[in-house]
Amino acid sequence: MFDLETNKAIALRLVEVFNGRRLDLLEDVLHPEFRGRGISAFPPDGPEVGPGARRKLYEMFYQAIPDARAEVLDVVAEGDKVVLVDRFGPLYSRAATDEPLIPPARDR
Repeated sequence: MFDLETNKAIALRLVEVFNGRRLDLLEDVLHPEFRGRGISAFPPDGPEVGPGARRKLYEMFYQAIPDARAEVLDVVAEGDKVVLVDRFGPLYSRAATDEPLIPPARDR
């Protein structure tokens, strides 16, 4: 039997680690033999194994989008699988002015 709530909590903890830039906590959150499937936009050739593989994925995002954040919209769990539906991207606002860095498509 699987503990769905525990599995969901682990998946949500990964989002906290990502948003908080706390890659040092990946080893605490993920099992050494963790097998990830990447993300749909950039699926790996094979399963990524261990916290180090997830670290590389997160570092790639931080380099490409320095202010990247994930916002969880929904969590679905069944058996030993957990799926997060999230919104991912930069913050899109300037702290001093709150003006969008990229205007919404309707304003272009």
